[in-house]
Parts: sequence; C-alpha cells; structure tokens
Amino acid sequence: MQNLVTIKPNQKHSKRGRFGMESTVVDESKSDTTLCSISDFRVMVINPPQAFSKFEVAAGISPPLNVMYLGAVCERKGYQIKCLDALVEAPAQVTELKPTYCARSLKYDEIVGRIDPATHVVGITNLFSVAFPIVLDLTKHIRADYPHIKIVVGGAHPSGTPKETLKHPSIDFVILSEGEDTFIELCESIRTNHYENLPAMDGIAFRKGEEIIVKPKTKFNQNLDAMPFPARHLLPHNRYSELHEAHGPTQAKYTTMLSSRGCPYRCTFCTPQLWNFSWRIRSAQNVVDEMEFCVKEYGVTEFHFEDENLTIDKRRILEMCNEIKRRGLKVKWQTPNGIRASVTDFEMLKAMKDSGCYHITVAPESGSQRVLKDIVQKTQKLEQVNLVIERASKLGINVAAYMMLGLPGE
Repeated sequence: MQNLVTIKPNQKHSKRGRFGMESTVVDESKSDTTLCSISDFRVMVINPPQAFSKFEVAAGISPPLNVMYLGAVCERKGYQIKCLDALVEAPAQVTELKPTYCARSLKYDEIVGRIDPATHVVGITNLFSVAFPIVLDLTKHIRADYPHIKIVVGGAHPSGTPKETLKHPSIDFVILSEGEDTFIELCESIRTNHYENLPAMDGIAFRKGEEIIVKPKTKFNQNLDAMPFPARHLLPHNRYSELHEAHGPTQAKYTTMLSSRGCPYRCTFCTPQLWNFSWRIRSAQNVVDEMEFCVKEYGVTEFHFEDENLTIDKRRILEMCNEIKRRGLKVKWQTPNGIRASVTDFEMLKAMKDSGCYHITVAPESGSQRVLKDIVQKTQKLEQVNLVIERASKLGINVAAYMMLGLPGE
C-alpha cells in the first residue's frame, strides 16, 4: 500500500509529494518488521489551536474529553502517551491568520517544538469545520519537521468529510466518529507494520495509492462502564478552572464528564448520524465512581456533563442523583451541553437539584414551532421547553437556552 509504511525516526526515506509535502515510500520488503515494542511506542494527542474571530466575545476553554479518553486508552495499552492542549497552554496568545480569522493558542512552531522527535503517531482532534484550516496548517508544520510521524485526525469535521480531508497529503489517516478502539487498532498496525489490516477496520479512512478508502463506522462501544476514566493527569487540569472560560458557568474547581454517548434523535442541524443514531449509557454507579475519584484525586467539586441528552433515561438519572446523595458527595453539577425538555419532568428536576445540580441548559433552538417542525425537525414543543424553565426556576435551578438564528427558510 503506497504511503502507508512507517519509517523509523532516524531514517531518511521520503520523497516530495505532489503537493510539496513529504510522503513516505512503500517498502514491502520490510512489511513484516515490527517497529518497536508496545512500551516503546510513542503517541501524542493534540487539542489544536482554537479558531477565533475578532468579533467573538469568547469561545471558551474546557478540558477536552476526546483527548483525555484517547490518552487513557493509549495508557492502558502501554504506549508512551503525551497529551497537549495547545489552547489552554497559551489562551491569551492570538495569531491573525486572515483579517478576521485568528488562531488562539500556542503558535504552530511552539506546538511542533513540544513533539518528541521519536514520536511515532500524532493524533489531532477537529470538532468544528471552522477550525479545519488551522488543523491543516498544523499538520503541514508537523510533516515538514517530522516526515516519519504518522498524522491521524478525528472529530466531527473529518468524520463527516473523510475524502475531502485525505486529499491533503499532510494527513495520513482519518478516524471516523467514536475513535478509541479504532485508534488503538490503527496504532498497532503502524507499530507492527501490518497495514494489510486497514481494510478490515471499522470507522477509518486511508489512502491506497491514489485511491481514498473510507470504511464507515458501524460498531460502537456498548459497554461504556469498561472504558477507563479520562486521563486528566495528562493535561494541566487545574488551569481550566483558573481560566473561568468553561462551557457553562462555574462556581468551583470543575471538570467535564460524559455519562452517555450519542443521541437517538434526528435533528437536521446536529451530528447524530456520526453515531449512527445510537445512544449508549454508563451505569449510575460508574458515573458516580468517576465523580468520587475526581473529588479525591483532583479536588474537583463541580462537574459539567457534556452529554448530548443526559435526561433521556429517567430511571438512570434518579439512580445517579440518589447515588451522589448516598455517598455524601458535596458536589455541584450542571448540563452545559443541554437537556431535552420533552423528556425532563418535575421529579427529575427535583432529584437533580437535591443532588447538587444548580444550572441547566435547554435547547428550544427557535421560537417558531414551524421552524422546529419543518426545518430543524426537532420533535419538541415550545410549551415543553417553557414548562421545564418554569419548574427549574421554581426549584432554584438557573436556566440558559440555546437559540439558532438565520436558519434556511426561517
């Protein structure tokens, strides 16, 4: 397979690609050569610079769960893993790339300078399409200094546009959707030099000669309780609370969490198709285990649940709230990514309040029921949103709301 062989860091074995980038050359005679042992295999996962407009008030800085989960599975596998959040390392540093388009974080050369030359794989997360030009520039800088490193990108943007993403020779692989299992499988193929395994992988895109091969994501982790907790120790975790730029308001030292993955609903503006409309949960016991671990290990007393839909399963939410109280955890928590009003009732809100929830976000999206039905296709009535806001306010829970303006046909 062309452009898929791994070159050891001290080897000069590359040629200039058709876009002026370095690309590796196939050497099938070495296809059975293992690059190194598991314990010597080096991986770095990067949260890239933040795309930032001069006209924005703030864009926010929160602990990146995707980076921390990848760090955790790499650590469990036994790799030498490093994580870098380029944003939290230099939040006040803004580089103008175009008249109104800026990158906020460490500069490209500073990021490249943090990479161990002996690294084998660099993974970069790319959630938003607006940030892809920055991610692409970063991959070009890494490729220029370290042509031997395999560069992998993942996240919502490349998952939705894998072929377009791989047209750029500075990117070797795209991981689609939920990435932990596929990322480890890919790293093992790189480490053992067995690229013939790629076509059998789930949720990956790669180049075979001039052809771009996309293997759709079809298998999703159904046992989230078996996942390791996010590797918060691989990032400067105290820094996030010090900056006070969380996704939602903060009142104490906080961290981000996921108690579930995916979403079963089919709103037109969102990305549930990347999860195959699957919704999977962690048990209440496992969720509170992580909360208690964070309290004891990091002194965290506030939790921000970034679930797409935290309150879909009423029984689980009540169990989670009761478990927090049973363990005597004196914590605060909130739902900055939003909850669905149509499935959230007074009993749930009361239990949430009693267990430390002080802030929720609802997502009416629009004040027009026609827009919700015909354009957004969100099966939720505005009366349901109003009722949740009213009930939460009576309980003393602060409420925020997400609205979208300028939808086509609005």
